[in-house]
This record gives sequence, C-alpha cells and structure tokens, in this order.
Amino acid sequence: MIYFLADTHGDISRLSRKALRRLRKGDFLIICGDFGFVWDNTRTEKRQLARLGRRRYHILFAEGAHENYHLLLSRPPADFCGGKARQISKNLWHLPRGEVFTLGDKTVFVFGGGSDENPDHAGDDPQALPSREEFSHAMDVLNEHNNSVNYIVSYEAPSKIAEFVELANARNRSVIHRHLDIISETCRFDRWFFGGYHINRVVTSKYTAVFDKLISENNKIGGK
Repeated sequence: MIYFLADTHGDISRLSRKALRRLRKGDFLIICGDFGFVWDNTRTEKRQLARLGRRRYHILFAEGAHENYHLLLSRPPADFCGGKARQISKNLWHLPRGEVFTLGDKTVFVFGGGSDENPDHAGDDPQALPSREEFSHAMDVLNEHNNSVNYIVSYEAPSKIAEFVELANARNRSVIHRHLDIISETCRFDRWFFGGYHINRVVTSKYTAVFDKLISENNKIGGK
C-alpha cells in the first residue's frame, strides 16, 4: 500500500504519529514535497535520518519549494524501483523530478519542486524550479511508459487545480505550473497527489491535496 503526507519540514513529530503505526513492511510513505530532514548535515540530523531509514516501510520524498537542494543533490543517484533516486539511508530515498518508479504493482511519476507562495521571499533556491532539460527528460520518461502511469506525485498542482484549491488566492504561477499543465494534458493517470497547499482534501476523483493527515492511495484520509 502507498500512503501520502506533505510539508513535514524536518519536524520529527510529524513522522511519529499514531496513524503511521498501521504501515507494514512493503508499504511506502511518500512525502509530497518540503520533507526538510536533509537540511544542515549535522551529526544529530544524520542520526535522525538513519533512524527513519530503519523503519519497516519505505519513506520516499519528492522535492518541494523549501529544501536544501545543494545538500540533497550532492548525493549520487542510484537505481531504485525502476527509476533513478538518491538513497539517504537504508529505507529512506529522495525521488527526483521526472522519474517513474514501480512501487508494488503501481507506477508512480514524480515531478517535485515549486515556487514560494510569497513572491518577495528572498530565500527561493533556483533549483526548486525545473529546468528545461529536466522537463524534457520527464517527458521522455513518460513517453517510455506510453504516457500512462497509475499515480502522479508533485508539490505544486496544475494551474486549474491550484486555482480551485486556493479559490484564486495570490500564489504566483510559475514555470512549474506550465509544466504540470502539459503533463496533466498528455499523461493518462488514475490519481494525482500533491502537497504545498496545507490542506487535506480529495479535490476531484483524480486530484488529492495532501498535508498532515495520512492519505492512502485509495483516497482514504486518516488521522494526524
């Protein structure tokens, strides 16, 4: 079974809650951006990452708007479940944007990264937004899978979904929204799970906003 959370921002209490006790060996927990535990490379952080990697289930995370990209991307990619990923510790992996992974019997396309909701924020890392080369790679990978996957995971949402979720609030649209729009129009998928909006909501039968409640791949929303 695949489960989803988002926006953990390095807060270990978010990954120590009762709802996670149901996860078993062979399950996958995907953080839909802003994982935040790979941040300052301290000894304390390394111990924490090692403990997370020893859990019986896999913890996987996509990129968000707020990551230490320099530290995260310094790790070499390796083969993982049919795609290229970065192993942080034993069962803890970073899923780079533009890759497809086979998790159990499901194919999952990941396109993380995002823009800060505050356009005047000075801390935005340019690597949080996809390059032209990354988008081209993503489209090539999807084409290799006949433009069809079971699930899509992202931090941002396509424009029409973002506008609906935010009720036309002021998050600036950026290049990543245009990329996600194209992906939504060209790829066939069963469900799309996205973080970044701080809500837990089944928006439509295909789109689910993920935040601090455990959401399963069949769209069941559990406790915090």
